[in-house]
Amino acid sequence: MTEWGGKIPNLTVEELQDKLAETEEDGKAVKRLMAAIAYKQGKSPADIEEMFGISKKNVYLWLDRLEERELDDALYDEPKPGRPPKLTDDQFEELETVLHESPEDAGYEGIQVWTPKFAQHWLKTHFGVEYTLRHVRRIMDDAGLSWRTARPEHYEADPEEIAEFQQTFKKSDKD
Repeated sequence: MTEWGGKIPNLTVEELQDKLAETEEDGKAVKRLMAAIAYKQGKSPADIEEMFGISKKNVYLWLDRLEERELDDALYDEPKPGRPPKLTDDQFEELETVLHESPEDAGYEGIQVWTPKFAQHWLKTHFGVEYTLRHVRRIMDDAGLSWRTARPEHYEADPEEIAEFQQTFKKSDKD
């Protein structure tokens, strides 16, 4: 086994494999470890790029990080600050509770299921918080809910065939 380029001399393949065995959840850390193991086994950054689809530039950046930092620090990125959430944790919990109940219980008469549009309206009226529908869908996903959306018709669908299908397969009142 020959080393390619001489980077990360402070780490052995065994150390990297041991760390890989205990690193399950973070995909980026796993990729970094796999690239480092391949490098230590004699693969060039160009080979690693071809093997894993990671650019040579990133391979070099990751190898430099592994050389300059402790192993745990090199594998994980610093948390990146983002926009603060509009909802507090308590508000999100309340929303989650409401979404797990019927929309009728929340004051939407005749509505059987939560849609992103109704959840968006509820957020605005109860918390004064406005989110895009796309973000409301994410929030509903985070709350463990599925949301409904209309099924679009195919652009080549024959309107007469659609009408005939709907007449043929109408749900009976007896069900």
